[in-house]
Amino acid sequence: GRGIFHNIRKFVMYLLACNIGEVLIVFFAIVIFRDVPLSATMLLWINVITDGLPAVALGLDPAERGILKYSPRVFQSEIITKRMWIEMVLFGMLLTIFSLIIFAVNLPEGLDEAKGAVFTAVVIFELVNLFIIRSTYNLSFFSNTWLLVAVGASIALQLLIISIPPLASLFGVLHIDAMDWVYIGIGSVLLFVMYKAIHALLRYR
Repeated sequence: GRGIFHNIRKFVMYLLACNIGEVLIVFFAIVIFRDVPLSATMLLWINVITDGLPAVALGLDPAERGILKYSPRVFQSEIITKRMWIEMVLFGMLLTIFSLIIFAVNLPEGLDEAKGAVFTAVVIFELVNLFIIRSTYNLSFFSNTWLLVAVGASIALQLLIISIPPLASLFGVLHIDAMDWVYIGIGSVLLFVMYKAIHALLRYR
């Protein structure tokens, strides 16, 4: 029962944090660049495929080690606490900042390439968020095989979208270059470190 409670909390936090970020990306891109980096088709793809599969797999997470040592009061609180709301909004803001930086860097090379870069960046950043959330529950990386399969499938499907011309044309993007992957990698590391620092600070306070 305690494991199910945690899995519900992880599921809700993951999807809400990602959706907050997506809304902020679209809003601030319109304000700053007068353009939309994520089309309706992209957002649907992200939410149904690249977010949906890992989110469902979260429900198969094992219970945290030592979960029976916690006070019962921990599991009698609301699903989404005040601290979780703060963390979700802050993640959305970080996701927005890193994504729009990648969009701005690629914009001189063409709108379609910039969209492809930010489209892929959002997918990767949100998958990073998945493991950030799990890391706060004392779970090992390989404790949920189905989750790893879901993440691998999400990445593979995203690579197909940006690599196969007919599919890329359907989404209105171009294949991204090696430097874009470097930017995405750096952004992923910074996102992980900054979010963990924020989580530790909020927990301390």
